[in-house]
Amino acid sequence: MSTPQIGQRWMVDTDSSLGLGIVTECDTRSVTIDFPAMDHSRCYSLDNSPLTRVLFTVGDNIEAIDGEKHIVAQVEAINNLVIYLTNDGEAIPETRLASTLEFNHPVKRLLVGQLDKPKWFDLRTELAKSYHRWLRSDVIGLQGARITLTPHQLYVAETATQLGRSRVLLADEVGLGKTIEAGLILQRLLLQEQVQRVLILVPDALRVQWFVELVRCFNIHAVLWGEDVDLSEPRVFIVAHRVLDGDTLLTDAPWDMTIVDEAHHFNLMADNPVVNTLKTIGETCEHLLLLSATPERMGLEQHFSRLQLLDPARFYDFAAFQQQYDHYESLADDVTQLLESEIVEPSLQQRLSTLFPHIADIKAEDKADIIHLLLDCHGTGRVVFRNTRTAITGFPDRRLVTHVLPDEVDADLNWLAGFLKQHKDEKILFITHDKDDVLDIRESLYRKMGIDCPVFHEGMSLIERDRAAAYFADKEEGAPLLLCSEIGSEGRNFQFCHHLICWDLPEHPDVLEQRIGRLDRIGQKNVIKIHVCVTNTVSQARLDWFHSILNCVEKTNPAAGVMHDQWYGQYQQNPKVVGEKVKQQTQQWLEQLQNGRDRLLEMNSCRQPQANQLVDTVRRFEEENNPENLLVMATDLLNIHMEYLGESRFSLIPSEQMLVPMIPGIPAEGCEITFDRTTATTREDVQFITWDHPLMQGLTELITTSDLGVATVALFPNKALKPGMLFLEVIFRLTIKDSVAVVANSYLSKSLLRVVVTLGDHKNLQGILPQDTLAKLIENASQPIRKVVVRDYQKEIQALFEQAQKIAQEEMQGIIQQSLSDLEQRSHLEQVRMEQLQERNDYVSAADVEQQKQHYSDMAIAIKAHCKLEVSAVRLLVTRKPERV
Repeated sequence: MSTPQIGQRWMVDTDSSLGLGIVTECDTRSVTIDFPAMDHSRCYSLDNSPLTRVLFTVGDNIEAIDGEKHIVAQVEAINNLVIYLTNDGEAIPETRLASTLEFNHPVKRLLVGQLDKPKWFDLRTELAKSYHRWLRSDVIGLQGARITLTPHQLYVAETATQLGRSRVLLADEVGLGKTIEAGLILQRLLLQEQVQRVLILVPDALRVQWFVELVRCFNIHAVLWGEDVDLSEPRVFIVAHRVLDGDTLLTDAPWDMTIVDEAHHFNLMADNPVVNTLKTIGETCEHLLLLSATPERMGLEQHFSRLQLLDPARFYDFAAFQQQYDHYESLADDVTQLLESEIVEPSLQQRLSTLFPHIADIKAEDKADIIHLLLDCHGTGRVVFRNTRTAITGFPDRRLVTHVLPDEVDADLNWLAGFLKQHKDEKILFITHDKDDVLDIRESLYRKMGIDCPVFHEGMSLIERDRAAAYFADKEEGAPLLLCSEIGSEGRNFQFCHHLICWDLPEHPDVLEQRIGRLDRIGQKNVIKIHVCVTNTVSQARLDWFHSILNCVEKTNPAAGVMHDQWYGQYQQNPKVVGEKVKQQTQQWLEQLQNGRDRLLEMNSCRQPQANQLVDTVRRFEEENNPENLLVMATDLLNIHMEYLGESRFSLIPSEQMLVPMIPGIPAEGCEITFDRTTATTREDVQFITWDHPLMQGLTELITTSDLGVATVALFPNKALKPGMLFLEVIFRLTIKDSVAVVANSYLSKSLLRVVVTLGDHKNLQGILPQDTLAKLIENASQPIRKVVVRDYQKEIQALFEQAQKIAQEEMQGIIQQSLSDLEQRSHLEQVRMEQLQERNDYVSAADVEQQKQHYSDMAIAIKAHCKLEVSAVRLLVTRKPERV
């Protein structure tokens, strides 16, 4: 280290937060440096101190003490002090430099000795590469949900978000996951930065269920509507339907996206404040999702009014829509005949030739292609998604088990105690309506049998409920019984259990379906046994209504809710007559659902083999891009405690020594995490870490936008190379500065450019010295070696960087051309597809085709005009002879 002089500017290698220091005292043994930015002074020994002289060169940006910024044009030295002559004619001595000066450019940090260990460089670049692979993938927002990967749900979410504006009706039958589909669409749009401010309108009773589902499945922390809610924040807000009644706050706020659950509750043909508010919100937001398991329960015209809200340009004439609607039945007949027949009958051949004149002779092997063409003709297939249990396989059978008990005190409790003894090795889910019953039964079981059961009710916090559910789910040491109030039937999955005790029957069949739906899910391997205790004529009558009349206990009946609302009051007065009438109407209603539009919709809502291929794509991405190793490396460097607990689980706990103020996406007290989907779906108290998770998103942003790892020096032992050779490894980041940056960046074929250069060779040596190989060979350089190398090779480092920059500029043009070529090919395929759809489907307009074309044009302009190179990190490698072993 050169001897410091009073007035010179120096900085501390190990603590850049101190800013730019100025020497105030110096003798033969020590130096005192004042750090005005921190109002702090330090004294250092001249022997082996962590100090670096700060000098700027021509072309550097500097800031004076008065805040004015300048560019260095010339450097002069007078009496060991430096004076910078600027482009605007100013002469600024180094004593007048701003004390808060920061070195953000990687090369500048390298030249002034602000260095990190090589592992930081590797972490920084690996995070950036993995992030770009995620950004370019087709699984953004689809792979991070805590769900069993189900083809129809993934297909709906991906298809709905390919339409430019996601304005669709999600109409799956009860239990098939409309909320999951809406959450996937929401998460995808949030991660693609297409939406920020989201309004979710739900029935009052479902507010908590939506809140819990978004947190548990998608790590989306929504805000429940209340008096102190600030609607100007870019957040997800959950609001009850009733708030629409004249509250102008909702219409004044600019929403990016609106989700309406149970949309059939609104009569959109009416003229009242609630409907007018909903229409105003729906018409002005970019993305709109309507959810309804029974979209046609109020008639075809009501159904049309919802489609009109989604897309008024397409659905403007009810008479024309009705005519098209009737046409779907004949289309469905054609699809059914193609599916069920070995040959193509002449009559069908003639109808298909009329529809598709370009196909002359239709053979049996053409059936799959013809079916896709027929589905393209289905007008509402791009707006409505409806999956049914008839089409989706994998659901278990149900069996009602009725237990007739004497009408005596504690007869039900005695039965429960005996039932638990009989099924002591099985998991049992118990649901009753009232929280007080849950607590009383827990107390009774503890007194009678010594069983301490976990409880699950609305009086518990979300974390407490998660822990209770996790204790119940534990196969080895978990509880055999979980006692739940009605909240236990909202949004929880217990398919590892096949016994359900309905301690009481709910008042509405939809609530009963919610209860059974906790067990009746894809992945359930056993017959579900639904245990109902009957103690009097009232409970028997309600069971008869649900089971014998509505047939909604052992079967999922989408008509049950409609029939219950319409007939239950009359049934109680005259069970025999009304019961027969309800049976007949229910059968007619179900037959109507199986007509043409339903068959076409269910095929269009989960097209195969595309849906299964999408599941395979998500699984493959999970396997190839598991973030576990990167997170282990990051937590080690950041001093965050991460420990393997067994069963695919880790603990992640902050420490007092960690280098960041918080862990993104993780509670302040820490938590358990897993990278395994099976573990995540059975242990809801464990965070599921994927590239969709806020932890990986936040960690990547934290590291890649910080100074960590941007500059480092390492030793490169190699017996074939002359000792003392310099190699400069530079990582360039390709960025698009544009309003469509996130989407446009995903079309870049590469987002990182790695250039390795050495003096005397003007080629990029990155292929000869790959990063993963170097990571295994290089060694940390000691601080004295780093300081000597940086001090003695300033000019060489500058020359190497200029050489690398020139190579990177040339290679960037190749990446841009490749990206534009890929984009053009994709655009052409999509354009042809849209034009073919327009020919066959009256609801695909010229505006749709033009919108698709404009999207790809915007992406091409962004890539061509706004793609720039930024230096992300540099590493200087110094060769030396390997030590003899």
